[in-house]
Amino acid sequence: MKAAILRLRWGLLLLAVLAAVVGGGCATTESENAAETPWNRPQGWETGLPGGMYNPYPR
Repeated sequence: MKAAILRLRWGLLLLAVLAAVVGGGCATTESENAAETPWNRPQGWETGLPGGMYNPYPR
């Protein structure tokens, strides 16, 4: 009986730690981590012009 209670406690502890890790995530609101180039910018093949002729976001 004691072994079952001990396993139940360890199981609940593991479940609580797993929920904390999944619920915590790794997202941040720090503005210094913002990408310099926007992710939604058109790619070279999407503008209709060759890549070297038109680049609205030069590197």
